[in-house]
Amino acid sequence: MWNACTNTSHTYFIPLPDCRGLNAPLQAADTNFQSTDSVVVAVLGCGYNTLTYKGSMDVFKKHFSGLYFFKQMPDDKKRMVVLSEFGLNLLDFQFTNDSAQLMNAQEFLNKPGLIELMKGDFGFLVNGIKTSEVLKSRHKAHKNGVERTRIKTEKGQFTLYHRVTDQRLVRVKRRQGWFSSVKYSFTYGNSDLPEEIMIRHTGLPFKMKLKKIKEE
Repeated sequence: MWNACTNTSHTYFIPLPDCRGLNAPLQAADTNFQSTDSVVVAVLGCGYNTLTYKGSMDVFKKHFSGLYFFKQMPDDKKRMVVLSEFGLNLLDFQFTNDSAQLMNAQEFLNKPGLIELMKGDFGFLVNGIKTSEVLKSRHKAHKNGVERTRIKTEKGQFTLYHRVTDQRLVRVKRRQGWFSSVKYSFTYGNSDLPEEIMIRHTGLPFKMKLKKIKEE
């Protein structure tokens, strides 16, 4: 369910009841955030108990497919588990508000560099960006029906693209350093949670595609 809110500039939409304020574009330009710790954006931050996606992962010329489970846990923890088509536990991550812990990984995926990439990819989906992490943001005028917000944090720079018609987050570009970046794209159906998620690393042979098959 979405609720419309109006400020002095325009109307935007926020998900209810537990995701108030998530994923709506920042309204301030060049604003420094220092005192609050709410969440600016978290695509899979709340609004569900368990999400199941059928997905594929292409990494370093190898292809893996299976089921991706996102589950809300007690004490504000979240779990992300990947099972192969044959039920083998490929990956298991646990996320808190400010950390990511690898619980299990098959040997062929348990490479330090790859694990760190996935911690960042999935950590962004479930934890997003907190206002206490934002050093500066700039809201750009919309173009072709999409609004753009640039956010600078200590972890890197993010460009968020929100669709004007319903303020849903449809694309994100996350840049770390000069040569490394990650591109996310999201498509939606009737739910506030994405039906499809695409994650692609530029400069690396690593991409993931997820399609939702169950939401609880």
